[in-house]
Amino acid sequence: MVIVNPNYRPDSVNPQLRDYSNTPLLAPPPDSQATIYLIAMKDHTIFPAVGYWVEGDTLNYVTSEGVRNKVSLALVDRDFSTQLNNERNVEFKLPPAK
Repeated sequence: MVIVNPNYRPDSVNPQLRDYSNTPLLAPPPDSQATIYLIAMKDHTIFPAVGYWVEGDTLNYVTSEGVRNKVSLALVDRDFSTQLNNERNVEFKLPPAK
């Protein structure tokens, strides 16, 4: 059984505009000087990353746009990645190759 009430009216919405321009942010603004790591692949491509970590045989990294990617450590040119980062005074370390 279905009952339809043709006289039903939902509560009306009363939008309110609030100005929060004087309120401090809860989180600090993004760091414009964030460390960028350069990850070189054996196929000569280079990926910039704002963060990276290793899980097993996989290198996970996050792009400056916030996209999370992963690649097999076997595809990473470890020496060239280290060289690129050292030239920019950025510490970049991967676990030893197996």
